[in-house]
Amino acid sequence: MSLVLAQSPPKGPIQMYSPPPQTSPLLRTQLSSPGVGSPSNGGTPSVTNGNNGTMTTSQQMKIPNDLIGCVIGRKGSKINEIRMMSGAQIKISNNEGELVDRMVSITGTPDSVTLAQYLISSR
Repeated sequence: MSLVLAQSPPKGPIQMYSPPPQTSPLLRTQLSSPGVGSPSNGGTPSVTNGNNGTMTTSQQMKIPNDLIGCVIGRKGSKINEIRMMSGAQIKISNNEGELVDRMVSITGTPDSVTLAQYLISSR
């Protein structure tokens, strides 16, 4: 214990942590549970092959109209943050009439779509 404290902070070059590129099993478990925007609640997945050989996935989620403001944020700040963090393309349908739900389309690699779904669902 005292050895650790004597060397804290560690000497030498600092190595930045970067998470592995794969999605954790915990994240997959959280996304597979039914809830807002899950496939059992109106989401529809589709998978295609992109031009450069990467796999592209599209997923649609239904978000209640009274909660969509939490996802979008002031002047789109939250949805832009989710786009930047996940790397996915996210489109939200316009509010037409008295619809109860808004459709959110997420497109990107399977990992980026999964991360975007998780970030949207956690709002």
